[in-house]
Amino acid sequence: MPLAVTRSIVRPSGTTIRFLFGRNLLGQSGRKEKCVWMGHGTFVATTARQYQSSSDVAGAIAAAKAAASAVMAAQRQVAAAKHAALEEQSFASSKEAEAAHAAHRSEEAARIARAHALQAAQAAVHAQAQLASAKARAAAAQRIAAAREAAAARAIQRAAENQAAKLQSADLEALKLSVLQSSGAAGAASAAQHAASAAAAALKPWNPSWNGWNPGYAASKGPWSWS
Repeated sequence: MPLAVTRSIVRPSGTTIRFLFGRNLLGQSGRKEKCVWMGHGTFVATTARQYQSSSDVAGAIAAAKAAASAVMAAQRQVAAAKHAALEEQSFASSKEAEAAHAAHRSEEAARIARAHALQAAQAAVHAQAQLASAKARAAAAQRIAAAREAAAARAIQRAAENQAAKLQSADLEALKLSVLQSSGAAGAASAAQHAASAAAAALKPWNPSWNGWNPGYAASKGPWSWS
């Protein structure tokens, strides 16, 4: 590749300007630019009549410098825009990470809340089961107590009935004994009275007026009994 290439531009006035394009013309190392030749300070722009003055060359050089400055400014703006874009991207990434972390925390909190709710429900079910078991035990204890009370009442009733039967039997026996004793005493008294009457009659002198058995007298003396 040649170190420099000449190009020509024809102005409307008829002036022909030749530009020399080549490598390292702006003094920037390692880059290849297309610009007006600056190596010797001037270059020739010829016309059919005469050479132009060096002021045109200076204007072109100034324009090239301005263009280079504009390019550099644009590059700086591009770099700043890239930097701002990177910062925005980093900020967005951090916000996204924060949102993801917050979502993870929220999900973890929801999971913990669900676990606590499940534990509470299980505890409630267990408490209800314990309450039902306690009620069943209390009902069974009440039934057992009622059965024992009924058995005790029956036992007391049987004992009372037995005692009443014993007392009634004892009363009957006592009554029988009393009747027997009363009958024996009455018989003994009648026999004693009869014996006394007989003794009195034997001791009494004989009365010829007594004429045998007198039913009225016997009836007035009461019933006779023999032992």
